[in-house]
Amino acid sequence: MLYALGRTNRVVVRDIMQKIISALELVFGFTVLAGLTVLLAAMEAGRRERSREIALMQTLGARRQEIRSAMLTEFAILGFLSALIAAISAQGIGWLLARFVFEFPYQVNLLALFGSTVGSAALVCMMAWLSLRSVLQTPPDQVLRA
Repeated sequence: MLYALGRTNRVVVRDIMQKIISALELVFGFTVLAGLTVLLAAMEAGRRERSREIALMQTLGARRQEIRSAMLTEFAILGFLSALIAAISAQGIGWLLARFVFEFPYQVNLLALFGSTVGSAALVCMMAWLSLRSVLQTPPDQVLRA
């Protein structure tokens, strides 16, 4: 479709496509912010239960470093898997649009796939650490008595 157009029409189509890409990037940014907000809300909702679990583990002899490592590993895996599913879905939708709607060849962007999954895992770990670090600092006897 794009190859059958004249030179000036191709420039116009490319400009329109660039504007569409910019709009989609903006929507992606808002989606990430909404996801982080939901993540924080979920962590806050489960804070009391998580603090009891951590206090119990500390009472049974687990060190703070072990608990911190387990907690960060859990959230890193969650962030990585959710980002991987989202990135693969986005690449698939991009391929479908390129192939059947715009009728031009599509290349999978492996750098975006890898970068988004690793970046999301790191971001989720950071958010989890910021949200739950006070839970680790609370003495277990204080939590268990409450």
